[in-house]
Amino acid sequence: MARLLSRLRFRLVLLALASLALAYVLLCYVISLAPGQRLAPTNPRVEDVVREITTPYTATIRSEAAYQPMTVPPDAILAERRVINGYEVAIWEPAAGKWWEYGHSMAQITSPGGETQIIDFVSRIDPVSGTDITGDGVPELVVERYSGGASCCFSCVVLRLGEELTRISLPLDSSTQATFRDLDGDGIHEVIGTDNRFRCVLCCCANSPLPTVVLKYDRERGYIPASPDFPEIYDAVIPEFQARAEGRWNGPFEEQDPTGRCYVLPLVLAYLYSGRAAEAWEALAQYSPSTADAEELRGEIERILSGSRLFVTQQSGSYLLAVREDLLRAGRSRRRRDC
Repeated sequence: MARLLSRLRFRLVLLALASLALAYVLLCYVISLAPGQRLAPTNPRVEDVVREITTPYTATIRSEAAYQPMTVPPDAILAERRVINGYEVAIWEPAAGKWWEYGHSMAQITSPGGETQIIDFVSRIDPVSGTDITGDGVPELVVERYSGGASCCFSCVVLRLGEELTRISLPLDSSTQATFRDLDGDGIHEVIGTDNRFRCVLCCCANSPLPTVVLKYDRERGYIPASPDFPEIYDAVIPEFQARAEGRWNGPFEEQDPTGRCYVLPLVLAYLYSGRAAEAWEALAQYSPSTADAEELRGEIERILSGSRLFVTQQSGSYLLAVREDLLRAGRSRRRRDC
């Protein structure tokens, strides 16, 4: 009888907490509808005034419209100001005690003609800003954004500061900060980042591989995936990944991977993203616990790669995705694995 009463009290407590949570949500919704409570942005959205270079990947790029840029609050603190090619760039941070209202910094970009654009969720201005990273003689501004959260994500807004403010396509949302560097010595910067497609899928989040990706600049399409053009980036890490595979070390949370698949994934993906599929599947067969495990993992890898806009298989060309049509048609659901 006592146990029954205890269970009943526990369920009543849960019901009360759920009712309070529902009441709080309803209250927030009512307040949001009250007139005069929301500050409507007076500045146009970035994509309304910035002409973006179109690419085959544009349709999948996260839209700026989702963030509803706002005006800079009057009590915001000016953290940085610089002038690049006649454009004034100011970084504003929330005033003391106001992080709970708008917990992010903003970049305010004012053209020589006085037009102002605002980008929110700013984490920093990349050090390459103010230099010509595309080789056309015009300096660029690179604004790094961070959305927050345990899993995601850094992104970059690349703006050409010419006669018009032009946005250059960069389809990269990454768990790590992007690096701009001239890898081939042609005077044009490539972008090095990571692909998030394998995060929290085949391994727990803390052990998930983050394959390196390289994007190169194209005058017509902006930045496009070109990892196979730069195999030296992967050659620098393959020995470490091979040692990890040989030692069957799954990472700091290896107890979360009873299948043993996580120790071989970094090596396989390094070969795949650098355009060496034969070496990738050979390594998978060599270090997997069994042939059946290798075949199953290969299918999962190909399924995930089929949905990645950053994975390409050809060098300096049409950039085709490597997919198996049967796996693509199967449409297996993506599963999240948490540590």
